[in-house]
Amino acid sequence: MLVDNINLIKSRYPQLWTELVNNKDRYEVASCGLEVEQSKSGMPTLSILEDDRKLYFHSKYNPLEESSKFIEKYEDIEEYEHLFFYGLGLGYHLEALMNKHPDKLFTIYEPNPAVIYKYLESKRLDSLPIAMLRSIFIEWNPEVTIPYLQHFLANYNGKTLLVTNNSYERIFPNQVSAFNEQFKKVVHNQRSNLGVNQFFERNWTINSLLNFNKILETPNIVLEKKDKFKGKPAILVAAGPSLEDEIDNLKHIKKHGLAYIIAVGSANKALLKNGIHPDAVTSYDPWTAQEGLDVFSDITEQGITTIPLIFGSTVGFNAVTKYTGTLMHMFINQDTVSPYYLGRGQINDTNSMLADAPSIAVITMQLLIRLECNPVILVGQNFAYRNNQHYAAGIGYSVRPTHLSEQELQGLITVKGVEGEDVFTTPGFDQGNKTMSQYIKSCPEIEVMNATRGGARIEGTTYKSLESIMDERLRERVVEADWYKGEFKKYDTRLVKKHAREMEKEFKGIGGVFDKMVAQFKVMERLMKTNESKKIEQQLVQFDKTFNKFKENKYYIVFIQPMLRNQHQVLMRTLSDIRNTSDHSTRAKKVIESFGRYIYECQKEMKLIHYDFARLQQQLLNGQREDTHIRAN
Repeated sequence: MLVDNINLIKSRYPQLWTELVNNKDRYEVASCGLEVEQSKSGMPTLSILEDDRKLYFHSKYNPLEESSKFIEKYEDIEEYEHLFFYGLGLGYHLEALMNKHPDKLFTIYEPNPAVIYKYLESKRLDSLPIAMLRSIFIEWNPEVTIPYLQHFLANYNGKTLLVTNNSYERIFPNQVSAFNEQFKKVVHNQRSNLGVNQFFERNWTINSLLNFNKILETPNIVLEKKDKFKGKPAILVAAGPSLEDEIDNLKHIKKHGLAYIIAVGSANKALLKNGIHPDAVTSYDPWTAQEGLDVFSDITEQGITTIPLIFGSTVGFNAVTKYTGTLMHMFINQDTVSPYYLGRGQINDTNSMLADAPSIAVITMQLLIRLECNPVILVGQNFAYRNNQHYAAGIGYSVRPTHLSEQELQGLITVKGVEGEDVFTTPGFDQGNKTMSQYIKSCPEIEVMNATRGGARIEGTTYKSLESIMDERLRERVVEADWYKGEFKKYDTRLVKKHAREMEKEFKGIGGVFDKMVAQFKVMERLMKTNESKKIEQQLVQFDKTFNKFKENKYYIVFIQPMLRNQHQVLMRTLSDIRNTSDHSTRAKKVIESFGRYIYECQKEMKLIHYDFARLQQQLLNGQREDTHIRAN
């Protein structure tokens, strides 16, 4: 390995150096069939011996001419900010493309570790524009590819172009094909998560804000009602197609109080249509207004008051305000409002914070585990499609037909069913299945039985028919009538009021910090015009201090930053590029663009919630009762 390369890697990429040292005997010494040769033009080229055939990574005649032709297909790449090079070889194609586009950030991904050693033995790494090189990743183990790609996409901002060395497609076709699929999958998932988070992040905070008074007025299901459920069987009833198979069994169970029936999502509709009132329903989605009302419309339109709703603190507020029955709450970890006002101790000490999850069924499984129900029985939890149905019979929405469309059928994947057969599902259902399985496996003391006929297999559960479970385990009445009624302890409202006073002070102070940051931007813009480098540097230091003060403001922490999680991540990804910019004027320009955009978004969100925030503060400071007990309906 060239001395210059050793010194450079040690200083700039210490983790890479450690990896190279640890794997030296395995790859450098063995060489893995690689050989650096001299091409006809005198430039080095690289070959590998595969099945007694010599394959070349670059032209054995003129590698430079070959690389010039290679980059012709990358004429129009101005829209991309980051180039992701798959396959380094001896770097000719990379050098050619970066010489043409020296302003682009780039990353090197090498699937064959031995190639890196050959490169470092024969070429100087600093012949590349090192200042723009963000990372070098070597595939020591194929299993770390997806985690690395997830890390890459999470930490680097801007549009990325995948540039694959042509020779790798000839030499390692299976490896390249697998990587391309993984790359597409990770990008797709990131975009999906980004879209989901952008949709939900604002609603999580707004709903938590609007629901907080209901939190104060209703019992915490984990804190107040655990004694009603502990050690007793509970049936988690989901809205899958198999639910319709178990209606008669559920009628018998309900009539004789053999287990608590907890309906999740739309399952309540099918149960009510068949005359079954579940013992509770659960909800957590931060829906739009109409969606939230539709799920429980059969309950509210009939004026039913005997089915309690256990709502997640981030649930769409209309579902809570319009519900006709008793309300109980559970905390969802996307809620930043309740932990602030109540004090994290009031939530954490009771172990009542549940993790956000892909579906209400997974949330409810967490809840039943916290309540120590035993056993937990799954009914209608298909996590798969049967007869192309979304839901069990009796469930329908104007915006969602009961059966799958042709387009939806094309996107299905195959997984194993409860009896070992193949069943069709979606990646979303499969993810929900795996998440539920994780929670089940984490509590082996809670027995979970899957009684969903034709559903997907759920790891950690035992499949049994509901009839056999009834014969063996559900033989006596366990459900307490009116279990949801009675007195409950209220949260410490004096502590709530104390935190509301602190928040009022933080809110009044944040406006001045906004003004100061905007003023500092204007000073930087003025100094950039006259190129006063020293003064620009001083302003950058002052802005850094002001922004740190902004980040420490509790109003920002509790309300604004959670509404802009994705934008905040984008901002954080720009910091590395800003810090690596040596020219003060250029750095100031990047600060103004990146931070200015983010601060503007913060001000927009602040205006959006101002009325609801002010109303909540007024209620907490002036209108909250100090009594310690309230009676439920």
